[in-house]
Amino acid sequence: MTRQRAGRIGASAYAAACFVVVLAPALAVRWTTLHAGVGGAGGIAGWDLVAASAVVGAAHATTARARLRCEHRIAARGSHVWIASLNALVVLALGASLLVLGVLERFAEEHAAIANRGLPVVALWAGLQLVAVGLAEATGRLVFWWLEPHPTPEQICRWGILPPARTLARRLPIPLRRPGARVGVRSPS
Repeated sequence: MTRQRAGRIGASAYAAACFVVVLAPALAVRWTTLHAGVGGAGGIAGWDLVAASAVVGAAHATTARARLRCEHRIAARGSHVWIASLNALVVLALGASLLVLGVLERFAEEHAAIANRGLPVVALWAGLQLVAVGLAEATGRLVFWWLEPHPTPEQICRWGILPPARTLARRLPIPLRRPGARVGVRSPS
């Protein structure tokens, strides 16, 4: 097995783990409502949370896989990529479950008032899952930035959205500076 193929398999496994971690709290709520008799055999109680978590989890898995592949490409050491990714996975696991519990416990009255005005619980759930995903991505990128020497502008991860900075600068219709002008010297007016 080549190193590139192992990297792809590792990135895909990490993305699947991220998807499962985001989906697990919603499945726990669904299981609880099913066994408590709240949703009944054919009820929808909990399925809306599972659907929202699946959408958030799929988007995060795609982003996490792209981030991991790019970090493998520019990393000086592969262990730095996995240290940062596992830190992000821990933050995701704690955030996806404990953030929901904390908000629902601390702000129960506010949540009830919002729900009485017609805002569904699924909106709060999806928002909290997005916050957990954002915290995890920020943690993964920050830890990777801290562990790794900073790459040149051509090597910076753009995740397929933007070309490298040098290519982007060449495409600008206006030159960034006049030919022959020195940087930091004012021209006579």
